Order: sequence, then C-alpha cells, then structure tokens
Amino acid sequence: LAVRRRPGPLTLLATGDSDIQILQDLLAERVRPRGVRTVKDDHVSTGISNPTTLDWPAHTRAMVAAVHPDVSVVFVGGNEGYPLRTPSGASAPCCGAAWVRAFARRASGMMRTLSRGGAGRVYWLLIPPPGVPPRAPLFRDVIDAVDRGYELAAKEHPDTVTLVDLRKVFPAGSARQDDGYHLTSGGYRTLAQLLDRMLRRDGVI
Repeated sequence: LAVRRRPGPLTLLATGDSDIQILQDLLAERVRPRGVRTVKDDHVSTGISNPTTLDWPAHTRAMVAAVHPDVSVVFVGGNEGYPLRTPSGASAPCCGAAWVRAFARRASGMMRTLSRGGAGRVYWLLIPPPGVPPRAPLFRDVIDAVDRGYELAAKEHPDTVTLVDLRKVFPAGSARQDDGYHLTSGGYRTLAQLLDRMLRRDGVI
C-alpha cells in the first residue's frame, strides 16, 4: 500500500468508549512532536450494538464532517452484546452468526465513513480477551463475537483499514486492571508505543 501524506499538519481522531480514554492522551503525547493534532472523542459505557446510548454510525459521520481526520484510531467494544436487527427485520441475539454479520455491517459503515473515500487511514483495535473476573464466561463470548465482526467488516476496506490484533499483544488476563477488562497504565503505554510504531512504519506520520 502506497501512503501519500498530504501537506500540512495531520489530524488524528482517537475515538471509542472508556478503552480510548487513557490511550488517547498517551498517543497524543507521542505524535504531537511530529506536528499531529489529536482530536479526543471518548464516550464511556457506549456500544455499537446499543444505539440508545449513542448511535455510533451517526456520531462517526458527524465527527468526520467536523474534523476531517487523516488517520483514526478506534477502540470500542466493551459494552456490546445487545440484540441487532438483520436485513429481514428479525432480531438477532448475541452472539451467533447472524448477530456477527449485523454487527459487522454497522462497523463497516463506520470504517467507510472514517476512510473518507480513501483520504483517511483507520487503525481499528481488536478487543483482547478479558481476564476471569468478574464477567466471564458470557463476556468472553461477546468479545469474541465483536472481534469476529470487526474482522468481517475490515475485509470490505482492505486499502484503508488496519486491524490491530491486541489478542496477540495482551493474552487473557495480562496487563489488566482489577475489573479483568481494562488495561493497566503500563498496558496502555505499551499500546501507545505499538500504535506510534505502526503509524511511522506505514508512513502515516
């Protein structure tokens, strides 16, 4: 993939649920010396499958229209598992194949919006497997379905979307806070370093 930077300062959109909060600050510190402006967009306790708290596809369209991000980092998925509508109008409960496909359609729409017709690059983070306490084993099933949905969605955007597979970086239970899900401060620092290396490797910044 040939990456062409546009002239002038770049805008990085860091968006997601509570997962992005610490990461967006750490990432902003790393990219600021290269003249990159970071727009922080966190929405705690929201999920793509729960539009009653925040309609993520609609919100993403509004953010892109306002910010015009050159690169986006997306970390959302810890509040999923709500039933989704299939194209036929039926309700699909989590976490079977019908739900994964419906979830992938919503995620794919967000990826398309963030890609800005090829003008934007997207780094979408897969959710690492949670530790044992306190919401296993059902929570692990939800996270697995979310990641399968992201993988399915990303296949539709091979030129603009890069999946960051945190399952390989943080195995189940590693670098976790007491809730068994959120990363520790050291884990977020490791993740910020990883993303910084990827952005530089790809010639994005």
